[in-house]
Amino acid sequence: MRKKSYTVKLAIVVVIMLSAVISNSNLVPSVNAQGAGDAYFTAVEYSLKVYEWTEDKWNFTIYNKNCAVDIWGRAWFFFKFYLDDSLWWNEYTDTAYKTWQCNKGSSVTRTYTVYLGDGPDVKNVKIELYWDYAGTPYLQDTITFSEKIVELFVDDWSPSPLNVEKGKTAASTLTISFKNGGNDYMYAVSISVIDSVGLTVSPNTQNLQDIASGGTKSTSFSVTAPFAATLGIHTVSFQINYQDFRGISHSEVKKIFNRCY
Repeated sequence: MRKKSYTVKLAIVVVIMLSAVISNSNLVPSVNAQGAGDAYFTAVEYSLKVYEWTEDKWNFTIYNKNCAVDIWGRAWFFFKFYLDDSLWWNEYTDTAYKTWQCNKGSSVTRTYTVYLGDGPDVKNVKIELYWDYAGTPYLQDTITFSEKIVELFVDDWSPSPLNVEKGKTAASTLTISFKNGGNDYMYAVSISVIDSVGLTVSPNTQNLQDIASGGTKSTSFSVTAPFAATLGIHTVSFQINYQDFRGISHSEVKKIFNRCY
């Protein structure tokens, strides 16, 4: 399985666009151990899965039930974000963000654009809500969820190279198998000959339907070498096409070495 290093980024945006949403307006507020107030999450929205290095939108709505306000009638809050139990981002210590306002008896929805990096992976997310009162933070509530980072790729490419006799009319059978190395379905998979380098390969394209994560597909092609073919090694190129869960197409080129004699 291919793995790459990644950097995770997060930024606040205004426009809300969600591809697959979970909402929960019945979250139970956590106990405020400091006894200083009461605020909690009332709705959480995020995508169940995203393709690697594509953005997701996270929406968090909180309600300030009873957290005290300052002398100007304002109450201030911030989030801490954790990925896989490691602190990812603390709004309070980020000079570009710091705290944001949610007055007593009010609700506020915060929207974040998130890039979770490389797949295939699953990120376990924890968000802590803090009330900042007179420079002292008090933990108010915590939510957790998981998000799949999808990556698809052809793995275990396993052809059976042939020795093809020049001018022989009876076709030889080229068998190919490969695996979906990603962590989600490959949809509408097909394999096509894009360069037969003088050999005759049939059929030109085969539709292989869908392949589940970790699934293997096998198929075969008929190969002949006409009298005009040159002797020696022929590197035949195939293109594997598939779609991800968003309907976006991907393609990979794989090669097979066949000998004409």
